[in-house]
Amino acid sequence: MVRIKPLTTLLVIANLAAFTGGGMLRFDGDIGAVEREIIAIEAELPKLKEINAWATRAKQCLENAPEADAGQLLARWSQMAERLGIKLSEAAQDNGRPAAIKLTGNGAINNLTMILNNINAERAALVKRIRLEQPESDDWEFEIVAAVRSGAWEAQGTAEKTPEPAEAGDDNRMINSGRPFAQPMAAQVKPPVMRENIRYIGYFADQASPAVIIESAGHFAVLKCGEMTPGGAKIRSANADELELVEADGNGKETVRKVKMEKK
Repeated sequence: MVRIKPLTTLLVIANLAAFTGGGMLRFDGDIGAVEREIIAIEAELPKLKEINAWATRAKQCLENAPEADAGQLLARWSQMAERLGIKLSEAAQDNGRPAAIKLTGNGAINNLTMILNNINAERAALVKRIRLEQPESDDWEFEIVAAVRSGAWEAQGTAEKTPEPAEAGDDNRMINSGRPFAQPMAAQVKPPVMRENIRYIGYFADQASPAVIIESAGHFAVLKCGEMTPGGAKIRSANADELELVEADGNGKETVRKVKMEKK
């Protein structure tokens, strides 16, 4: 049994009193809201555990990636096909990144199934394409393309890098806000507004309200002043020389743009 010395107890009480007096342990929020958030987090724990287990298995597969020689696999599957009575019309190897094996020919469906099962059992191989056709005869024509890796599968990197996580600061506002378990609201970044590509190709002034002909994204439209283009711009004014558009961005800010008439 561990005994706590009186001096240690006194120091703990003094520290708690100092924290409480300084307002660092003050909580003025809704206890019920905190309890509901705790229950919601606990409900998500099984799913988070499942995701963590999957990530652990995926990490092991990436760190201990299987390797195989495409030439050896090609020789093995060609010999297997010959023993099974499968007639190969092509048995080729592509030494790309990753390497690939292509088998084409014809044979009984049961024998083809044995070949496919053997390919699927090879951890370093991944079937990319299968084609099966049954002509008038009993044999099936087939084409199998499988990729063979010598290490982890390679992929092109994304254009954007994952941002580095921010370091935790000494800001205790979340604790004193009454919702200590609430997720901080991230700023919503609105995507940039793409300017509509409009061609101004026609103008009619013999009506009460002038009409224009525009082309946007391969679609033609006949519009009047005050109407909206297919991309959401408003036609402000028009004459035989130019078209004036009013465009709004994601924040509602309007800008005026002029488009010249295309004259041949």
